[in-house]
Amino acid sequence: MATATVRRVECRDGGCGLWAAASTATQRAGAGRARQVTWVVGEIHRARALGGDDAPECVAWLGGERARTYLTMAAAGTLRSRGGHARPSTEASMRVRSSVLRELGAIVGLDGPVPGVGTAPERGWTEGASRRAFLTWLRHDTSEAGTRTWAAAALASAGLWVGEIASLSDRSVSADGVVAELWRNPPGPGAPYLLPLALPGHALEAVRAWLAVREQVVVSDRVRAMFVTLRPGTRNGSVYARGLPLSARSLNRTHAAAAQTWVRTGASAAQGLRASDLSLGRLAFSPEATEEGGRDLRSS
Repeated sequence: MATATVRRVECRDGGCGLWAAASTATQRAGAGRARQVTWVVGEIHRARALGGDDAPECVAWLGGERARTYLTMAAAGTLRSRGGHARPSTEASMRVRSSVLRELGAIVGLDGPVPGVGTAPERGWTEGASRRAFLTWLRHDTSEAGTRTWAAAALASAGLWVGEIASLSDRSVSADGVVAELWRNPPGPGAPYLLPLALPGHALEAVRAWLAVREQVVVSDRVRAMFVTLRPGTRNGSVYARGLPLSARSLNRTHAAAAQTWVRTGASAAQGLRASDLSLGRLAFSPEATEEGGRDLRSS
């Protein structure tokens, strides 16, 4: 995996220990995590400017009362760089901020827990019957988009995070269903680690079905990404062809559209659910349901 780069800037004091810590934190991290670290460090600098802080080092904002001040301002939406300054931050974004503070604090050697602002609920999982019914419905959509959505959802149900799914190449999955070279970046302090993952039967079936479609879509051997675009598009006057790498954001967007369609069908397993309850993140690994889900899909 290519090393993610972090935009290095100078703060008002010249050389900045926060940006040095951010560069260290994102070694071997994915592009999504690098953006999170850059975002949080930029917010800390805005909080420092708004608060009129006279601390000699920016890294002092990673712990203690300054970290609490930063989190309070971020939770209230005060630190937004554009639009929506009065809209409070979501609990998910606050968890990201806390994890970045924890990671950067460990790098610079700060002791003590990261202050918390508010309470964050435990991450929920999609109920098992609904998960299996949704995956089975996706399996029967044999269109190009349906096959791609089924493969991404099946990989999420096997334990891959959205960024990891987007970073897979066409050679990431071996014939026996093992995902190789999967680097996982822990949410707290600690170095990334290699996570070989054996796919359950339904996920391997979905990946093979998508690779058969992908072979007809990708026209350039230089494109190694497993998940690619399916139709031409335009952006800023440029035309993009089929078969180009798909981002995690695009995977989320196309998956959400499929989830909304399924919820609108009124399937019994979808009663009381929203599309967000079937997001790729909520479909992620749940130990008590994986094997059960695999059996249901193979026998359907």
